[in-house]
Amino acid sequence: MAEPIYYGTAYYPELWGEKEIRQDIEEMKAVGINCVRIGEFAWHRMEPEAGHIDLTFFRNIIRLLKANDIDTILCTPTPTPPRWLTYQHPETAFVNSDLTAYEHGARQHACTNHPLFQMHAYQIIEAMAKELGNLPGVIAWQLDNEFKCHVKECCCETCKGLWHKWLRAKYTDIETLNQAWGTEIWSQSYSSFEEVPQPVATPFLHNPSLTTNYRRFSMEKINEFAHHQARIIRQYSSAPITHNTGLTFALDNESLFKPLDFVSFDAYPQYGQFLHFQMQFDRWRALKGGKRFWVMETSPSHAGHTHGTPPPHPQGYLRCEAVSAVASGAKGFNYWLWRQQRTGCEITHGSILYSWGEHGLGYDNVKEVGEILQKLNPILSSTEVEQPQVGILFSDFANQFFQSEPMNNISYTEQFRILYDTLVDMGICRDVISEGADLSRYRLIIIPFLPAVEESFLQKLYRFAEQGGIVIIGPMTGFRTCEHTVHTSHALGNLEALCGVHVSQFYRADHTDAVMDGFGVQCKPVHWAAPFETVNETEQLAAYHTTLHVPSSAAARRKAGLGWVYTLAAMPSMEGETGSQFLKRFMEDAAKQARITLRYETDHSTLSVPRLDKDGQRYLFLINIDGKSSKVSLDKDWEDVFNQENIREVQLDAYQYTVLKQK
Repeated sequence: MAEPIYYGTAYYPELWGEKEIRQDIEEMKAVGINCVRIGEFAWHRMEPEAGHIDLTFFRNIIRLLKANDIDTILCTPTPTPPRWLTYQHPETAFVNSDLTAYEHGARQHACTNHPLFQMHAYQIIEAMAKELGNLPGVIAWQLDNEFKCHVKECCCETCKGLWHKWLRAKYTDIETLNQAWGTEIWSQSYSSFEEVPQPVATPFLHNPSLTTNYRRFSMEKINEFAHHQARIIRQYSSAPITHNTGLTFALDNESLFKPLDFVSFDAYPQYGQFLHFQMQFDRWRALKGGKRFWVMETSPSHAGHTHGTPPPHPQGYLRCEAVSAVASGAKGFNYWLWRQQRTGCEITHGSILYSWGEHGLGYDNVKEVGEILQKLNPILSSTEVEQPQVGILFSDFANQFFQSEPMNNISYTEQFRILYDTLVDMGICRDVISEGADLSRYRLIIIPFLPAVEESFLQKLYRFAEQGGIVIIGPMTGFRTCEHTVHTSHALGNLEALCGVHVSQFYRADHTDAVMDGFGVQCKPVHWAAPFETVNETEQLAAYHTTLHVPSSAAARRKAGLGWVYTLAAMPSMEGETGSQFLKRFMEDAAKQARITLRYETDHSTLSVPRLDKDGQRYLFLINIDGKSSKVSLDKDWEDVFNQENIREVQLDAYQYTVLKQK
């Protein structure tokens, strides 16, 4: 029997009466829902007064759901501490960078580092794990809800003390810190760790060494909080543990998920931004080495809150979302939310049922997806996503660097998406990897927009290239040290030796007369450029011309052991066609050297995802992602899985899909 795909929704039974709960369960069964997520905002219902914990309601709900063949993901309720806690202990409040303490009333308004908050949090988690953790139907745990979604770094007194301990552990003595940060500038030298401030409000800007280190400190501390929750749960429950992360949250996801059992994430893409969703499939699948992930939240029709609501999805878009997710490795596909909330700031958010019980705008689409998942399950349960040959690095730490130093308002995620979308346009199957990824799984690795390169990671790249791998470095990679200072040996530090280049200039290139000339096109560089001279038999692929300095190279490659290292000096402008052509031809040269064969070139309307069964039989999912009908020509004979027709050309209508088997 095929293992089921979990098809679920966020559910808040504590907000409703018995009549609504009965209707909810019947409607869930009607649309194919077999899993719900509960509890993440229900701390007060579980513990209405300090020390008076009563989980009877949730125990009964879990049993009722299981009696109706609906499993439960149980969440720890730590994002919304009850009012009695924040009222009696205002010192537990999260404090932002202007030293404003957040008031009770939203979520994430407590400092998760405060020992009194942690004491109460761990008590409620332990009670839940003991009483609910082994109930039939509890299939997983979710820690908290969207860590660091609304907040980033807390600057309370508790965090100040922990910050100083963190600095002492990292640097041992204060002079080492002073040297690493270059604190002689602007009289910032410190005599003790206790003198080092938090990045609170100042007349101008903090030293980026301070702000970037504080961000790392905060990321480590939220992970400690998460991991301690997991340790408590594991004392009493054997159900696997996850967290519902997000691409732009202030988190070190690689470290967060290392001791957890699987990755899950939340995303609410607009229908015109589908590849942003797909990029996350490739990101979260790769984070634990290809292990299946969950889409824990997405909207059945539209997202929204009282200060803004985007338009609803077109008919059929949900089908496209769900099929792409499960084809790309999702084990679960969940909506936020089941029944519209009748109070609170998210009353405008799309739901499967309205508050008054009628079918929501996306109800029919939700039901259709339930039927599709049942239809696809035999294929999905017997196959896995075929291992891509290309990995492109998405770094949570790079994202934090660009928070400290925006480089004229560069959005790390937006620039990364340009490169990611280019790979999709080229038909190249890809993983979105982290620094700790096993590079031996790939033939080609792309390292873009990574301001600081750890020495250990640099050595991984050396070994990868020497053993036959192809590496692309840049654009805007290696221009800062890991302490967020400027290199004093070379512009790109030790990275220049790997690339076989000498960078003499690093500056903002847009709005200059600079031109990159190569691959049969000319284009403008944008953002910050590192034009270079080639050394050590490095081959120039494109030239860099400007009146600001002598002619240089814009793109190059060098032999490194059995492999090659490619370098890109600057991001080409995407205005017009030439920048896109330049980028694609540069990456095509690298892909050719890497012998990339796992690629399916389609038009912009169609996504391709290959899967393999245990015998090596290849299946290909083709999904229309932008609502415009598309035609795909194939270079081999394929069989349509559902009607057994032999085909070489596929016609897909808006948001439709097909599954092919290679002959």
